Amino acid sequence: MLMRTRLGSRTRAAVMFASFVISLTGMFLLGRGFGIRRTLDSFIDPSASEYLGAEGSVDVCLQIRSSHVWQVDGKVANTVQGQLVAFGDARKLDELPGVLVRCHMTPQWYLDVRDSGGEIWRYLYSLSGTKADEPQLQIGATLTIKFRAHWSFAKAAGFVVSDSAGPVLGVEQGEFGHGLAPSDLLPFFVRVADPIGLKREKCGDAVVNAVEIVGDKVVRVLPGQYGSVALGTMDFRFWNASSHDWINIRAMDVLGNMSWFLSRLQADRPSNKPLQQTGSPQ
Repeated sequence: MLMRTRLGSRTRAAVMFASFVISLTGMFLLGRGFGIRRTLDSFIDPSASEYLGAEGSVDVCLQIRSSHVWQVDGKVANTVQGQLVAFGDARKLDELPGVLVRCHMTPQWYLDVRDSGGEIWRYLYSLSGTKADEPQLQIGATLTIKFRAHWSFAKAAGFVVSDSAGPVLGVEQGEFGHGLAPSDLLPFFVRVADPIGLKREKCGDAVVNAVEIVGDKVVRVLPGQYGSVALGTMDFRFWNASSHDWINIRAMDVLGNMSWFLSRLQADRPSNKPLQQTGSPQ
């Protein structure tokens, strides 16, 4: 009887100690949560809260017509230099035989580039939340395209198109981490700016950010909005589709998001008539 009483006392003491530890942990986490929220509130721009619902989305994909069989396993990273043989509205095109990075939305615009080996690389993209203007390109131009993508339960992808004068077009779908490396867009640099508000999502609380693009000057762009940026004598338009980080995460598979689109402006309207010897490969 005495032994049973002692064991019961020890059990009660252990339970009380565990409850005390749990209470302290809860108070710490609650205070930490309030601290995060209070810290965010101290530098969130309240005048920009109207842009919380203005976010858009980007989709990037890649296809190829090749005599080789390409194997991809969740990642693609390459640089292609070649001649632009066709570009334009992608909504009526059939897929090329080799689908390297699948589209999640119906693609709006495409670029077909023929490399030195005669392979046709098709770069496709879609913008949701803004009007996707026709690319400012010229058939027959020699282009360099840097492309990167990785995917699993979500996708991050992007590409940058450059000619002899510099960047012409850039697009990043950063829904699974970053699609592009920081060096891919040089001499431009795109970075997260300041938070403008919070949105409660299923996976956690999204801290919505403005984005800065650095050219000749630093330009801050709010979600879903355009900014004008210059690089020497060239003018560009930059669209901040979306950018957010996560706090109070309720899922294990969330990463930061930053998606955007950059296009060089030209006074003359380009011709998108395909080259006669190749046409628009289907």
